[in-house]
Amino acid sequence: MALTGLAAEITKPMIGILLLERDPGVLDRTYGVPAEPVFEAHVRQITTEVVAVTGPNPQGTTRELALQCIAYGVGSAIEYAEFPEQQMAGEQGRGWFLKKRFGELLEMLKGMPTGGGTSGSASRARFPSPRRYPDPIRGGAFG
Repeated sequence: MALTGLAAEITKPMIGILLLERDPGVLDRTYGVPAEPVFEAHVRQITTEVVAVTGPNPQGTTRELALQCIAYGVGSAIEYAEFPEQQMAGEQGRGWFLKKRFGELLEMLKGMPTGGGTSGSASRARFPSPRRYPDPIRGGAFG
């Protein structure tokens, strides 16, 4: 099943750069699952988490951050799944770094305005300054 939406924009080179010291073949493994490579399964899973925050079609900076967030999430998932014996306990190791960065980017996306819809773009409307509250000393006139 082909990747769609944001997931389709995630490429192996995007993840490969995060796993620079790993064998590039790690992204092509299937483990006997003929329907889809493990890489696509990781991308699909992480994209689901990000789309829940950004909507299916974010635009502009939100889209770029969403793609970066997905890449870090996929890199972390692959690092932990493929090389568990090389992950250190606690807050150290490559898998932990990638997971931490994924979490930071996801929090950043949660804080970005989306305009209330699925477009992913914030409203740029400007409203006039509010009128002052009536002054009881001046007889209720607005100042």
